[in-house]
Amino acid sequence: NHDKSLYSSRKDRFVLVKDGSNSCSTWDLKEQIDGDATDKKIDELFNIIALRMIEHLQQTRDKYGKETKLKRVQPGELSMLLWAYANAKPRDCPPGWEQPRRVEKMSIEENRGGTPRGGNVDSAKNVDVVTFVELDDEGKNERSSKGKKNDAKSTTQHRSITSRLFDSTAIAFCQGEGSAVKESDKSGMLRNCTFQDLSNIAWSYASHGACGTKQAEALMMFVAKEAMRRMSRSMGSTSDQERRILPRDITQIAWALGTMESDNSSVGDVLVHLVDAINDYWIHKEESDNDRPLKDWRCADLVQLATALSHGRLDNRPVLIAIFEEAMDRLIDRSRGFTTSEISILMWVQARLYLTAKNHKIFGSFPSSASRAL
Repeated sequence: NHDKSLYSSRKDRFVLVKDGSNSCSTWDLKEQIDGDATDKKIDELFNIIALRMIEHLQQTRDKYGKETKLKRVQPGELSMLLWAYANAKPRDCPPGWEQPRRVEKMSIEENRGGTPRGGNVDSAKNVDVVTFVELDDEGKNERSSKGKKNDAKSTTQHRSITSRLFDSTAIAFCQGEGSAVKESDKSGMLRNCTFQDLSNIAWSYASHGACGTKQAEALMMFVAKEAMRRMSRSMGSTSDQERRILPRDITQIAWALGTMESDNSSVGDVLVHLVDAINDYWIHKEESDNDRPLKDWRCADLVQLATALSHGRLDNRPVLIAIFEEAMDRLIDRSRGFTTSEISILMWVQARLYLTAKNHKIFGSFPSSASRAL
């Protein structure tokens, strides 16, 4: 039924696949199963794209920060590029965890120290070695500072290409931003971003874990300030198009700031101001007109904002009360119900921020309603 010349005599490595016709296809299983080679090729492709983009971003500005004649990358294109890299290379540890992890540090030290005396490599793996080091007060500071310099040097040398791309992109977005920029100035890239672009940028940096550098810190502050500027401008505008700000976009920026605040406390201040702006725009503004200022929000948006406050340890009482009151109404009504995971996240937020009936009556009744819903 088939031509034996199509496959090797080593049948354990090959398989015949019939495609409905009179012919058969031969696939080399070793080539197909070997995923490491494919992953390496994909990583190499990502690295090539990142290096090309880093080079292009550096060439669009001269050493004085002025634009060159080279065509600038569009803000939407950069935000989508960051989104792609954040999806392909997400952070490898939860927010707030020490990097590198202590287990990784121990393995590095073992590699530096080699094997114990009188033993070979195989026997060294089964030996626990405890080293006691006594430092005098005079040499402690000197050795500590030397160690910090070596760690910083090592971190700089081993920065990934993706991390360098995020830093270069942050510099490009921050060009033209600052306290001296006029409101009428449209040259900054962030001014030309849509609100969805701003939220994608913030989400990408938080999801990739690119929050430990000064470039990323500055960019996140500028993104939050740009969002607050647009919210303030839309409150005094009569245009429906200018007033329309999706809760999804603003809560995503707040979530990114709250997540990054666990690794870099410097972004905590701008998170406070952003949540205050959310309160003024959605909650405080409509208190007299409507008892449910967040009724048009999706359940996912309510949960995401609550998670942002929890990550940032931010006890903004009016915003939290509005979130849990809206959640309580939906638990009772069940017309726009939460998922099981969303309810559990809200309960986690309440526990993490120590919200009890002493703070507000809604925090006393929500747990029982949530338990019945679960």
